[in-house]
Amino acid sequence: MFSGLIQDIRYALRGFWKAPLFSVIAVLSVALGIGANAAIFSLMDQMLLRPLPVAHPERLVMLDLPGGGIGYAFNDFAFSNTMFRSLRAQNQTFEELFAQFNDSANLSFRGRSETVPVGIVSGNFFKAIGVSAALGRTIDTTDDTKKNGHPVVVLNYGYFARRFGADPNIVGQNLRINSQLYQVIGVTPKGFSGLEMDNVASIYVPLAQKTQITTTWDGMEDPNFYFLHVYGLLKQGVDRTAAKANLDSLVSPLIEDEMKAHPSISAKGKARFRAKRFKLIPAGTPLIGERKTIEKALYLLLGVVGLVLLIACANVANLLLARASARVKEVAVRMALGAGRARLARQSLVESLILGLSGGALGLILSIWILDAILALYHSGATGELFLNSQPDWRIAAFCFAASLLTGLLFGIAPALRGAGFAIVETLKENTGAIVTHGTQGWLRRALVVAQVTISLVLLVAAGLFAKSLLNLRNADPGFKANYLLTFKIDASLNGYEKSRAVSFLDRFRNEIATLPGVNDVTVASAGLLENAVNQATMSIEGHPRREGVNTNSRINSVGPGFFRSLGFPLLMGREFNAGDQANSQKVAVHANMREEKPSRFVYTPYTQNESIQGMTFYVRSERDSEQLAGEVRASLRRIDENLAMFRVQTMASTIENSLQVERLLSMLCSAFGLLATLLAAIGLYGVMAYNVARRTREIGIRLALGAEKSTVMSMVMRDVGSMLAIGLFIGIPLAVALGRFVESQLFGLKGWDPLILTGASICLGIVAILAGAIPAWRAVNVNPAIALRGD
Repeated sequence: MFSGLIQDIRYALRGFWKAPLFSVIAVLSVALGIGANAAIFSLMDQMLLRPLPVAHPERLVMLDLPGGGIGYAFNDFAFSNTMFRSLRAQNQTFEELFAQFNDSANLSFRGRSETVPVGIVSGNFFKAIGVSAALGRTIDTTDDTKKNGHPVVVLNYGYFARRFGADPNIVGQNLRINSQLYQVIGVTPKGFSGLEMDNVASIYVPLAQKTQITTTWDGMEDPNFYFLHVYGLLKQGVDRTAAKANLDSLVSPLIEDEMKAHPSISAKGKARFRAKRFKLIPAGTPLIGERKTIEKALYLLLGVVGLVLLIACANVANLLLARASARVKEVAVRMALGAGRARLARQSLVESLILGLSGGALGLILSIWILDAILALYHSGATGELFLNSQPDWRIAAFCFAASLLTGLLFGIAPALRGAGFAIVETLKENTGAIVTHGTQGWLRRALVVAQVTISLVLLVAAGLFAKSLLNLRNADPGFKANYLLTFKIDASLNGYEKSRAVSFLDRFRNEIATLPGVNDVTVASAGLLENAVNQATMSIEGHPRREGVNTNSRINSVGPGFFRSLGFPLLMGREFNAGDQANSQKVAVHANMREEKPSRFVYTPYTQNESIQGMTFYVRSERDSEQLAGEVRASLRRIDENLAMFRVQTMASTIENSLQVERLLSMLCSAFGLLATLLAAIGLYGVMAYNVARRTREIGIRLALGAEKSTVMSMVMRDVGSMLAIGLFIGIPLAVALGRFVESQLFGLKGWDPLILTGASICLGIVAILAGAIPAWRAVNVNPAIALRGD
């Protein structure tokens, strides 16, 4: 049997070599389908499926204590350092409890400064996850004992390679981080990018050094400062249920300690806080925060590319059916010499599997290019280290191999069975030309094309919905004048600027920028617009005591003088902030959304009245070239302080585009895959119509010889096109509507049922179908009757 299989493989390869056009089209069709699927699967694998490169990812959990909070929360899932220390000392179910806080710092080395993301980690962080250094050593517990006593830093491998050229001599040297010298003690291993996809640190420092990184606030001993992400490594044999029960037994006295600083909390408030219980989130994969939203988008994309692969399979099946029709004499001879139906079917399946495996190998290469393009869109504007990459591993290779086998069987079974069946008919009839006029293949080939039309319509509608949603978002009024705005960030606190010095710096820098040629306005804000980085705090209005059960938390943005004028925010009442609003003057604020029935509690305050000043976003309005203006702004900054760095320099138009990153990615991918599906469907429709014309050449010749008009023959051919198109649309429209309803929650400004998009997609497919059928129809009306009648 093995020798027979080898013979089948050799025979198949010879056949493909003799039909290069067929082979190239078939392999490319499969490769495009598998490549697209492998690219999306790679995204899903890296985000949701692939375990983190740590020692025991299955035992890794992230702690959460949902419910009401008191004080200052700097991120989601946050704990105070005091609670973290108490939990680490008292718990009995974790082998290790460790913590991380992500911030940014100004790093200087040999005259070059830049702002980098920093992972501030507890001393047992690397030990708990089992990650050793590629060079030097990692941070350990001895580095996390004395406040600001161990200024050491570990470099992320990606940053080590990018910033320092992978020079091993960097270990042992000193870097300046926020005006303090830190010794490089090690480099993380290649492939380790942290525990959270959205928080990839370029450098790591001990938690004891936190106040040198966050220079304007401490919070290390304050139970009402929530900033740490706390992780746990479960003891061997302990499950999450037991660990949660142990933590819940410890939580009550810790919450009581937090509430001592707030004696005015109502009885209901105290009851709500005392009811808080722990939640343990599996943390063995990198996506923790918005997992459900991203999961839905990834599954949607995987479904889209799966449909593209089905269309590719239908195309190859049609090609194989056509090839089987052309090989009738050969197959009849083989059967006459004793080849059985099973042997012929096996030969056909071997050919299909070779096509599938060849397409899978090429698809693996294509998946790298496709994923590179996707990541370029996803990471556009990113300056730090990236978690995702396009390099395939054994999991992606295994996916491509499995998809190759499955698709080879999927598009090969029907042609294999049909080919063997027709061979028997031909052998019995001893008429090798009968198959050319036999119509039993027609229904299958038409069914495949109808399926392609149906799937193409669904994908085109999905592409149209996401494209229109993106257009609606782009055209939505942001509430301010977004044109001619240059934006950038500066964090003076990273260089040790305390509040009064920071205020002086901001005033001087704003004034210097305002004197540059062509600058119309300049202002600053603590939270950048459209960046989802607004702080929250509890606020009260004088003369209006807080009512029981009413949430008084407000989102706050601290801004500079002229902010509303510079950005084009209309003030309905009151005045702008001005130079007279200082720390020692009357506290002032501007309330937003006063015209709405249900205000969203958004309050603007002058940054001069904040307790501290950290990173600030500048907005410079000018009609000058943005790159040239940015260069002059940098020169002005160097004249004031050459150690301060500007980062995230971009126009407001780029900021708006970056805020639509996920929507833009979905729209572009759905559109690209929808167009690819339509192209494949057009190829399939053309193939069927070309085959039908060839099959009916003799009939068409007779009709023309008997005086039939060319228009009659043309309409006869195009009726086939119209019938397949109509059936495909009839089936596809309800499916497209169902898909629209499924993705409606991810659309902006439109419903899943959009008649204009459905009509447009249907017309688009109709045009493609007419063009695909026009060439075979033209051939049909130009058939020479004499030649057709002489044909066999």
